[in-house]
Amino acid sequence: QRRMLLPETVERFQIGFAPDTWDGLAQYLRRRKMDLALAASCGLLAARRSGDGYVDVFRNRIMFPIHDEQMRVVGFGGRALGDEQPKYRNSPESPIFVKNRLLYALPFARRRIAEEGRTLVLEGYVDVITAHQAGFENAVATLGTAFTTEHARRLARLAPAAVVVYDADAAGIKAALRAASELEEQGLATRIARLPEGQDPDSLIRSGRPELFARAVTDAVTRVEMEMDLARAAADLSSEYGRQQLLRHIISILATVPTRTERDLYVEHVWQLPPMSAQGPSIAKEQLHRDAEEARRRLLRARVSQAGVHRDQAGSEPPQQPTAISSAVTARAVGRMAVPEMVIVRALAMPELRRIVLQSAEPADLIHEADQQLLEFLLHNPPDPEADEAALVRWLRLEADEELANRAVERLQESSMVLAKEPLNEKVVSDSLGRLRQRRTELLMARLRERLKTKFQLTEEDRALLDELQRLQKRTADTSN
Repeated sequence: QRRMLLPETVERFQIGFAPDTWDGLAQYLRRRKMDLALAASCGLLAARRSGDGYVDVFRNRIMFPIHDEQMRVVGFGGRALGDEQPKYRNSPESPIFVKNRLLYALPFARRRIAEEGRTLVLEGYVDVITAHQAGFENAVATLGTAFTTEHARRLARLAPAAVVVYDADAAGIKAALRAASELEEQGLATRIARLPEGQDPDSLIRSGRPELFARAVTDAVTRVEMEMDLARAAADLSSEYGRQQLLRHIISILATVPTRTERDLYVEHVWQLPPMSAQGPSIAKEQLHRDAEEARRRLLRARVSQAGVHRDQAGSEPPQQPTAISSAVTARAVGRMAVPEMVIVRALAMPELRRIVLQSAEPADLIHEADQQLLEFLLHNPPDPEADEAALVRWLRLEADEELANRAVERLQESSMVLAKEPLNEKVVSDSLGRLRQRRTELLMARLRERLKTKFQLTEEDRALLDELQRLQKRTADTSN
């Protein structure tokens, strides 16, 4: 009642209560001749210390059944009514209950997620239930654990976009940035809602003004925007050291943005920061792009190196990130798309694989501007099919303009270093192209949905985007067949 949950909401989510008794559930199951050992293996009962019988695990708690995608109850979350700790207790993992593969309320939210093309990612059971009751039926939550790669992969298969709506405290903001990074890595167009200070989704909706929650979702910002705002708010701009630290932090954030075009949006807002602003807008913006690209290369090398260490030396400590990239959140946000793209660049240096890339790939499939330019140049000016990497570099120096050749050679050298121990073959190249193409398709679909939300008639640009999407989907289907 205090949470203002309606009876139909309680019934829909099958919310119940575990009495404040030591063995109420154990006696209930025993009367029905059920296997108490099996109930204990699912985390509902625990063996008595004396070894004689079982006691209930959940006592004096509001109980939230957790369903798998077939609407089967596979676990429970219990919230204490008194001061007992922990406040929330979840079923332990079992063969049917794996927390990083399940999202609370997903079976209830699937249809609305598909209709809206967007998922609302919240923190807790009550937040989700209150949101559904208020009409935000595309809301889900994790099961008392951090948002994981598996969660992001699951949502990426349902819709191309997500909004993270966590509590407005420091812990909530940190967790929201981490969740947004995981979602971005799976190619979702991701934003973070900024709630009023001290509020969470449940309290905001229960305040009687659900439109405030809706506005927070509508006005959600990108992870990069939020990170840069937080960096500026925490910076000491009164000292030279503080200004230099802020600049390094901003560059590390910009390094997580994969394309120059997208990065331009953020550079436009930060080039005025000292000491960059003293150089004038054009020079300052270009320097920020160059610094961000260099930081991105270092981060990518560290990431691939770390992956190699984990493969070759299981259990050893991962290498430290470069000093210019201090944030774990921004480190993860470089994204898994960087490695498939590096595979394509490496393939261009290998005669037997270059043919596959030139026949199958388009510049727009790639993320990095230098890679797009290199592929476009090779498509319009095919090199000798037998040219190895050294011959290709010499040819580029002769045929391409100096800037393009320098950037292309730099990327070829980088790919050689990053993938030095990685065996490449046709399957690896085809799989990498498929992942890049999937990302391009999802981003294009998200862009179209966003443009068409408030329109009743297609513009020429909308039609062009739709044509591109249909062509891309057909090309993907043809390739898979």
